[in-house]
Amino acid sequence: MISVVLPTYNREHTLKRAIVSVLRQSYTNLELIVVDDGSTDDTPALVKSIDDARVRYLRLPENRGACAARNIGIHAARGPWVAFQDSDDEWLAGKLDAQLNSLMKHPNATVLFGSRIRFSPEGIRQKPPAHWRFDHDQLLAQLLRRSPMGTQAMIILRDALIKVGGFNENLRVMEEGELALRLLLARYRFDYCPHPLVFSYLQTDSISSNNQHRIAAARFFLSHYPELLVKFPHAKAEHLRSLGRLLCLEGNARKGRAHLFQALRLKPTDPALWATLVLSIGGGVGIRWAGRVKAWLIFRTQRAGGAL
Repeated sequence: MISVVLPTYNREHTLKRAIVSVLRQSYTNLELIVVDDGSTDDTPALVKSIDDARVRYLRLPENRGACAARNIGIHAARGPWVAFQDSDDEWLAGKLDAQLNSLMKHPNATVLFGSRIRFSPEGIRQKPPAHWRFDHDQLLAQLLRRSPMGTQAMIILRDALIKVGGFNENLRVMEEGELALRLLLARYRFDYCPHPLVFSYLQTDSISSNNQHRIAAARFFLSHYPELLVKFPHAKAEHLRSLGRLLCLEGNARKGRAHLFQALRLKPTDPALWATLVLSIGGGVGIRWAGRVKAWLIFRTQRAGGAL
């Protein structure tokens, strides 16, 4: 019924937790396709030590990136539905049952996504969204701006994944949102399961924390979806703000501020944009300092019981 695709690269220290969280699901009619993206650690031995006939192991001769590994897993999948897991995250035990129950209530859905609880390396928890709007334009605007969807909390019909071309292998971050955007533009139906389904752990060496990958992703959205971003200027402003902030962090404050000014022309009353521009005067130092203060305040609030 469900094929679970799990790409991994040198994550032997977290991989077993991720695999076990899939195999212990209350829904058991699944296969788990572990796509080893050219690991140089003991990943092969770890996977082979797991005695479960539902596990399939595919090893790539060289590292090609998570999106390429996922696409290989999609084409190898035997089930009509494809779910995804990351090698450093953990599914909650009833994840698949909750999503399948939701699909039974919405049988026309092609894409089902759920919420996740995210943990930073400092232990900061990020709340999942309480709800999503499913008006086409509202969902389109949210996906263009910044998608909170995680691949670990998505189930998608395999045929739809094949038809839209799978994951964009040129992206290293924001790839799940870009895939969802193409599925939405192809008029596939979406549904949302509001209960937390996944614990997502951000590692210090996580791909999603790489500024160069995030810069490339912002530039990709700006260059590949110009007409949509004209229709949704606030989404364009968000990408320009992200690009400007990241360029400042990488030492290119002059070009970074130019992008921030472009964003302000689209969203002149946004206090976050003005704050980022002011902090950019100090280059990446001010922005980095503000980020640390914000993280500390969130952590203190959670310690006091104010979050989750």
